[in-house]
Amino acid sequence: MKYFGAILCVFSSSLSLASQLSVSGQCQREITPDRVSVTLTSRALEKDPKTASSKASAQYEKVKAELKKLNLKDSRISTSGFNVNQEWDYNNSKRVLRGYSATVSLTNETSEVSRAGEILDIAAKLNVEEVGTPTTFLSPALEKKEYESCLEVAIKHAKSKAERMATAAGLGLGKLMTLNENKGSAEPIPMAHRQMEMAADMASSQKVSFDSKPSTIDVTVSATYDLK
Repeated sequence: MKYFGAILCVFSSSLSLASQLSVSGQCQREITPDRVSVTLTSRALEKDPKTASSKASAQYEKVKAELKKLNLKDSRISTSGFNVNQEWDYNNSKRVLRGYSATVSLTNETSEVSRAGEILDIAAKLNVEEVGTPTTFLSPALEKKEYESCLEVAIKHAKSKAERMATAAGLGLGKLMTLNENKGSAEPIPMAHRQMEMAADMASSQKVSFDSKPSTIDVTVSATYDLK
C-alpha cells in the first residue's frame, strides 16, 4: 500500500508538470545610430611642464571655439582627458630628459552623424596630432523607444510559439502564468573607418564622408502558459 501511494504521488506530479508549457520569444532589429562622437587630443612638448600645459590648453581652446562655430545639432563638448608626462631619450645607455609632454583631450558628440567629417576638417586645420576613431551610437531616448517596441514583438512571438506548440500537441493554450524579460542591449558600433592620426601638414580642405553602421537591439523573453 505504501508503494501504491508513492506511485500515485509521482504520477500526479508528472501530470501537473505536463499541464504547463514554457516558451521563449525573441526580437532582434538593426537601428541606425542617431549620434556620433569624435575625440581630438591637443599635444605639446616643452622643456618645462607649465609651458607644455599652457600650449596644449591653448590649442584645446582654439579647437573648442572652432567646433562651436559649426553649430552642430544637439552638440555636446566635454573635456575627456588631461595629462602631463616626462619624455625621455636614451643616449649611450643614459636616460636624458627630453621635456614634458602635455595632452588635453576633447570629445564632441552630435546627432548630425553625416557631418562628422567637418570635425576632422577642424582637426586638420588646427594641426591636431591625434584624432580618435569616430564612434556612432544610439541616444538613450532612441534606445529606450526601440527596445520597448522590440519587447512587445518578443512577447507576441512567445505567445505565437506557444499557440502553435499547444495545437500541434492537440491541446488548448490557457492563461499566461509567468513572463520574464531577459534584457539585451544596443551594441555601440565604431564607424567602419581606420584610426586616424592627423599630420601637421594635412590639408584642411580634405573632406571625409561617413556612413554609420547599424546598432543591434536584441530582446528575449521567457513565458509559461497553462495548457487545457
